[in-house]
Amino acid sequence: MVHDATVDRTTDGKGYVNDFTYEELSKLDAGCRFSAEGGKTFPWRGRGIRIPNLAELVDSFPQDNFNIEIKDTSQTAARILVELIKKKGILSQVMVVSEHQTSIGLFRSLAPDISTSAATKELRKFIIWGKLSMAFFS
Repeated sequence: MVHDATVDRTTDGKGYVNDFTYEELSKLDAGCRFSAEGGKTFPWRGRGIRIPNLAELVDSFPQDNFNIEIKDTSQTAARILVELIKKKGILSQVMVVSEHQTSIGLFRSLAPDISTSAATKELRKFIIWGKLSMAFFS
């Protein structure tokens, strides 16, 4: 799982995450840049720390809760995520978020029983209504 748009900050690779296959991502050293001493030492470099996929994270931390962001605007990401969440049986352990209204809207239509957060457009509307004291008129 990668949060950044690129792999540059957290791995020994360079480039946009979207330009890699998962197989390529999984070969990068995800411990190479970690330093608790501000760059004096890199104790996890070369120690086999890799980027896990969501299934691996769930398997490693089966009792934990997950906040999952859909960064992709394609319908594929939402569909795959719904399938994985249902297959792993973690419906009550996830909160799905996306700044993209189309992605979160599709996800909600495919899995109305899984928690989601508000998308950017929804938050904007909520804030404006709150400032205008119109929250009860929605």
